[in-house]
Amino acid sequence: MRIKGIFPLVISLLLISSVVSAEDDVFSKLVKARTIRCHLGKGAFAEWKNGKVEIEISRWSKSPEACILIFDSIDLKAGKARIIGNQGARDVIALATPTGITFIEKTPAGNINVTTVFAKYNDGSGDFTFVHSRHLMLIEGPLPSQYYGVCEILE
Repeated sequence: MRIKGIFPLVISLLLISSVVSAEDDVFSKLVKARTIRCHLGKGAFAEWKNGKVEIEISRWSKSPEACILIFDSIDLKAGKARIIGNQGARDVIALATPTGITFIEKTPAGNINVTTVFAKYNDGSGDFTFVHSRHLMLIEGPLPSQYYGVCEILE
């Protein structure tokens, strides 16, 4: 009788350890990456018109080339990387956390962009889930946005 009660416990522990091990493998693969290419998909942006916020759901761009961000020269020990996008290339801060890697960019205009590549495969594929948030201030006023997509490790 006692053995019957132990068997489900042993099976549960084995399943949990394999899930934790798989998550560790995903995290390990991500933090070893030196170059990551991210494909921006749908998202939302907000505009203030006449003192009221209006939110619009949209794609990042109609141009496929503009929908790609590349993070290269990733050096998590030094806390830096380079971002390459449709506006050129620049240095960014790179931080590893238990959730994945976060890149923080300060644009020449003083705006902040934050991209987090999560240590989680998107729908079981080899692509990683990510979120890209922009905190922009234009002459017309704030223009924050957040977009979602997938990233792949190139190197």
